Amino acid sequence: RGRVYPDPAPARFDRLAWVARFVDIVEINATFYRPAAPATAHGWVRRTRTFPRFRLAAKAHRTWTHEPGADLDAVVGPTLAGLAPLRESGRLATVLVQFPQRFHRTDDAYRKLDAIACRTRGWPVTVDLYDNYGRTPVARLPEIEVVAAGPRLEATLTAEYPAYLVLFESDCETG
Repeated sequence: RGRVYPDPAPARFDRLAWVARFVDIVEINATFYRPAAPATAHGWVRRTRTFPRFRLAAKAHRTWTHEPGADLDAVVGPTLAGLAPLRESGRLATVLVQFPQRFHRTDDAYRKLDAIACRTRGWPVTVDLYDNYGRTPVARLPEIEVVAAGPRLEATLTAEYPAYLVLFESDCETG
């Protein structure tokens, strides 16, 4: 309060609508801890409807990336279903798939990235990797922007994004 939000805030103050007045995109961190209900996503759309340029980047649920034995078929679907209202309204900038720092370039890691790519085909997805272990491309995924937070990763730095982006290919038949 006081720096970003008014202090005192008026009754029924809506932080999301307030921030949407000033920025074009906000990252939803809550979806990392619990998939959004479609009604919640509809609410985000409704609350920002007067700001046509505003978008939301929703974090994928932590089971996608932080639980090695997670059944992706059981967790990706509910996450995407909850975010569907954002996608349908044009408010979804990306689903941010954020891997932990323990991510390493192993066959299992590549299989996990491949499986996520296959289950999110057609969705705007950004993969955030913390990889400081080498200088080879991280993976081979379709239609997914891989944002690398490691300075030693070979990638293409674009003017559109202040981060490293790499595009990959995948074979979903084996996914």
